[in-house]
Amino acid sequence: MLDEVLERIVETGLLFDLYQALLTPRQRDVLSMRMVEDLSLAEVAEELHITRQAVYDTLQRTVAQLHEYEALLGLLRAQRLRATQVAVISEMLGSLMDVPPEAFVLLEELI
Repeated sequence: MLDEVLERIVETGLLFDLYQALLTPRQRDVLSMRMVEDLSLAEVAEELHITRQAVYDTLQRTVAQLHEYEALLGLLRAQRLRATQVAVISEMLGSLMDVPPEAFVLLEELI
């Protein structure tokens, strides 16, 4: 249960990193204050001079919107696929003899 909650939080953070430019300034502010600055709903509401309910509603809509962007654009999915591919290639290279260290640096840059 706790793992699922943490996974959702991490995934929302990753989606926010990828798609924040597509959000409105208000959505960015609310999500950033809540997730990055770790403010409570009441603190965000006070800072933005809105109600706690407005903060909650904005958060819910924004997270749903981030998931819609991911469903349409798939940037996080592609990023995870690349990371998996790099790990497989890195493992394969690691089993070979005389692989220059620069090869591993280049693989990391692919991510």
